[in-house]
Amino acid sequence: KQLSYNLEAGREDLERVVSQAQVDNQMKEDRIRDLQLEIGAIREQLNLEKDRYHDLEQVLAKERNVQHEQHLDIQELEKENGDFKSEIQRLQGRVNALQSHVETMQKYK
Repeated sequence: KQLSYNLEAGREDLERVVSQAQVDNQMKEDRIRDLQLEIGAIREQLNLEKDRYHDLEQVLAKERNVQHEQHLDIQELEKENGDFKSEIQRLQGRVNALQSHVETMQKYK
């Protein structure tokens, strides 16, 4: 009888241990599923951020190109402006010389 009682008590203990292990296992599986969902969401967010970063890099590169072209245009315009100023000075000198010549001619009329 004692043996039967001990076996029955051992079986009940074992059933409680197995039952608790199954509950623990289910909780761990639920936690794993939750973590996998979270990992999936984080990966998706990471991909979106990578795409956004790539887009911003392209915008920055285009902006740099535009600024470079504007800088070159400004340099070209400054050069043209300098050329025009030189031409104006040359023509003013020519006008002054012609005006002086006209004045000289008018004195001898």
